[in-house]
Amino acid sequence: MEPEEKEDKDLQLSLKTFSIRSLGVLTDLPQLLLEGSSSTLQQIQIENCDKFAVLPAWLQNLTSLHKLEIIECPRLLILPGGMDHLTGLRQLRIRACPNLGLRCQKDGRGRLAQNCSHPGDRC
Repeated sequence: MEPEEKEDKDLQLSLKTFSIRSLGVLTDLPQLLLEGSSSTLQQIQIENCDKFAVLPAWLQNLTSLHKLEIIECPRLLILPGGMDHLTGLRQLRIRACPNLGLRCQKDGRGRLAQNCSHPGDRC
């Protein structure tokens, strides 16, 4: 393992807010940056990112996350498992993510479809 790689794995940051708007090339979240702030990050806002397609599984490790907003990300398909581990999450706002909505619609009996990753969330 190169010394530089080891330093990256031990990176500790104090990021409290992460906000990205109108970044058309963003497909996922920067793991190193956000995991380095896993105990301090309180807010994530992703808005108008046309290629953003996936929330990472490690999102559940962000123990201080209070607010998650995802707005106008048409390629977002599914919420990751483990969202219930975000016990400090007070506000989840997802708007104008049409593909996510299709995956989480209710079936004919009024139940959420099985492909909705986290049925407790409003999709």
